[in-house]
Amino acid sequence: SRSARADRRASNRPLLHAIGGPWRGMEPQTIGHVQEQLDSAFSTMRGNMQMMAERDSQLHSMAEKTNEFSSSAARFSQGAMQLRRQEEMRRRRMILLAVALAMALAWAAVAYRLRGEPYFRKFLQASAAAAAALVLVASAVLRCCCGHEEPDGSQPAE
Repeated sequence: SRSARADRRASNRPLLHAIGGPWRGMEPQTIGHVQEQLDSAFSTMRGNMQMMAERDSQLHSMAEKTNEFSSSAARFSQGAMQLRRQEEMRRRRMILLAVALAMALAWAAVAYRLRGEPYFRKFLQASAAAAAALVLVASAVLRCCCGHEEPDGSQPAE
């Protein structure tokens, strides 16, 4: 390490001698001391420049990670929103299914009670017409108010 410093001092001495001015007439020890100070300053400056380059690299890395985190958070938010919509649709479908099942049981009870009556055939025809109308209205309401979903649960492309 000392020999490397001595080599550097020796290689820079011609520079100090070539500069002239206040260096002329100085003792070699003073020039050596000034050379050591210059070497120390250059070494410190090189270290600072290296630290600045490392800090710049770290800042770029942190910026990239921040961008990745931001896009990941946006994707998570969109996924959570889509999942919430899907769960809401499933809940609505279950309610609709429960209501339909209750109505079917009530219809079956009334049909059983009226099975021997002369207007039983008219009851069946009216029930079929009412059921068809109910299915059409329910599908229109689901498309209009709840939004139509694809079989995989995603929203159709618009």
